[in-house]
Amino acid sequence: MVAALDQAGESCLGLLSHITDRMGLQIAVLTAVFALLVSLTLYRIPRYPKAALGPVSMAFALWVQYVIERMPMVHERMHLALATTAGIIQASEDYLASFVSRSGIGAAAAGDSGNIASFLYYLTSAERDAWKCSPQDLYTHLFRTMDQIRGMGIFPDVHKSLWGTWGLVLPVLLVLVAVLAATEQQNGTWQKGRLLWLLPQVLFIGYAAYQSMGMFLCVALLWVLETLFLALRQDETKKRNQVPFSQKRENKD
Repeated sequence: MVAALDQAGESCLGLLSHITDRMGLQIAVLTAVFALLVSLTLYRIPRYPKAALGPVSMAFALWVQYVIERMPMVHERMHLALATTAGIIQASEDYLASFVSRSGIGAAAAGDSGNIASFLYYLTSAERDAWKCSPQDLYTHLFRTMDQIRGMGIFPDVHKSLWGTWGLVLPVLLVLVAVLAATEQQNGTWQKGRLLWLLPQVLFIGYAAYQSMGMFLCVALLWVLETLFLALRQDETKKRNQVPFSQKRENKD
């Protein structure tokens, strides 16, 4: 199961790497494609909930979070950068001794390239800025690559939890919009399908914000795009069911 999930993530990110290797943009593109597929397939099933961010979409968002957590393994450029850096460190006794002294992880643990890569990957922004270790250029290049892949501009990095600066603002705004959409009346009646899904949606939005910026981005885009596609589909259905005025006159005569 894990191998299949990793393979799916690696394949999707590898395909999108021809466009961009920034994880945030890759998540956005994947989410948009998934939302379109849902609107063209699942929304045509009569008994499937006609509400954005349904069970299948939630499962997709959980898979996106899994891919984010496995980024060092499934993201080709990230994996290459970490593996290359760890290999260079291990190839030189001086570099390895400098790393062991600076990191404090121990010589035995540093003998495993995976431990070196994991340590460097999970350094905080402040720790990376304060990192001084020979050869400094090697680490500077690695950290710059990591920032390019995981960076989200003014928002937290794609793998970081939103509980912080943006932890209240973005989720609250999205929840308010979700509530407005769910409670909007259509033809004078409440949209019961959306109201039933409102509580799970709100809870899932909060969970996504707690997990990572990337998962929250996925959930937000899913909700917005699927809401839009549902509205377009309802308009299309309404137009299809309308009887032309000329036909009404013929029936009357």
